[in-house]
Amino acid sequence: MCQWTAHKAGLHARQLWWYSGTMVSIRNAILVVIGCAVTAASLASFHAARSSVAELHRSLEAIDNRTRKIDTELSDASREVRLLSPYDLGNRRIEVRLFMIKSHLAQADRPIVFIGDSITEGALLPSTICGRPVVNAGIGGISAASHAAYHKVARELFVSLNADLIVIALGTNDAAKHVRYDIRRDYEDLLQMARQHAPKIIAVGIPPIQNGGLTAYFDPNAAANIDRMIRDLAHENGAEFADVRSAITSDDATIDGVHLKPAGYKPWITTIEHAIARSLPCDALTLAQ
Repeated sequence: MCQWTAHKAGLHARQLWWYSGTMVSIRNAILVVIGCAVTAASLASFHAARSSVAELHRSLEAIDNRTRKIDTELSDASREVRLLSPYDLGNRRIEVRLFMIKSHLAQADRPIVFIGDSITEGALLPSTICGRPVVNAGIGGISAASHAAYHKVARELFVSLNADLIVIALGTNDAAKHVRYDIRRDYEDLLQMARQHAPKIIAVGIPPIQNGGLTAYFDPNAAANIDRMIRDLAHENGAEFADVRSAITSDDATIDGVHLKPAGYKPWITTIEHAIARSLPCDALTLAQ
């Protein structure tokens, strides 16, 4: 009796062992299934998150591009407002300057007209070059990229202008560090605009940026690149190029790193005069009087 009972108990134990093992296997299988499901869900969540991050990156990049575009547009608008505004630093400097240019143009017969920035405006130009009267139409603060604003002024100034030659001495202000645009098209448009008012054009290079109080606001490498661009566009558009950059050899040619002092103006003016003489042409005796 006891032997049979032991046998039955052993059999029951084996059944329980098998049942327990089966349950463990089933539990493990369930855990594997659950693990796979969790892993699949995690992978799906990971891919969704990565997709969201990529989309966010694209959105931020679009916002950054738009911000740069707005910054450029604001810079252009600010420059145009500054140029066209009749008030500057609490006075009517621009309005008075335009009045003076118009007056000089009205008194000149087939003149040589200098278009430029403050470097041109500050130059003591000869009264005549090659027997033609000279008109200084420089306006401080102007740049090649702001020529659209200058073109509006030009429609008023040059409405009946019949010049023998126009000198374009722009580009220094386009080498300022805040400038982020390519001025090539703007400068070429400026050359075409000048062609409407004179048969001969002189494109003047950019003086070197030297050490001084304004040096930190300008990019010497950008100035060198713009100078080369002006040279190339002059040759491409049949204009004479005045290489003032090579002519200014003194390391002390500027007042503040940008604006010329007498040591810079002398080679600047002489180089332009010789370019005019080659273009018109005229001999050395009538070059400047």
